[in-house]
Amino acid sequence: MKSLSLLVFLLLAICCKDNSQSNLEKIVLSPATVSELVLGDSIQFAAGYFDKTGQSQVAVPSWESSNPGIVTMRTTGVAIPKAVGTASIKATFKGIQSPSVILNVTKSSNKVYSVSISVAKTTLSLNETITFSALALNFDGVPIAGKSASWQTEDADIILINGNGFASAVGQGMTEITAVIENVKSAPKKMIVAL
Repeated sequence: MKSLSLLVFLLLAICCKDNSQSNLEKIVLSPATVSELVLGDSIQFAAGYFDKTGQSQVAVPSWESSNPGIVTMRTTGVAIPKAVGTASIKATFKGIQSPSVILNVTKSSNKVYSVSISVAKTTLSLNETITFSALALNFDGVPIAGKSASWQTEDADIILINGNGFASAVGQGMTEITAVIENVKSAPKKMIVAL
């Protein structure tokens, strides 16, 4: 009888231990709803994990998009729109799925998607000056008027550039110039300063 009682006790202990270490009961995404996602933007999702006692647990979920052609998901939970349309995303951990979040991807004719810079030439003589120009483009590649750029030089000992895109060659060598419009950076323009 004592052996049976001990066996029952051990079984209950194992059962309780298994329950305490069970998979997450639910996964909650934040944000839980998104009204709109514009092409050129992205959104960071976070996943909260709760066990059957309501306690949060640390876990790394996998992310899934119902339509990767519309929205792709990075392993970090960042959703990146690729085309106009609708897709739903969800997180999964140990077979448990979160509720889906529906993303409606739109495009805006005034949203900066890329930045193009131009300059008359890319090789300068020492002490020569030149002016750069920047053009903001929307998702369709159509120029957007009225957007001002900030300018960056990789090496100010070779080329200095001010906020208007006016540049001066102050040292010999090669450097890169980039423009930024509404947090969108252009491809770098390689510049050479020769003697």
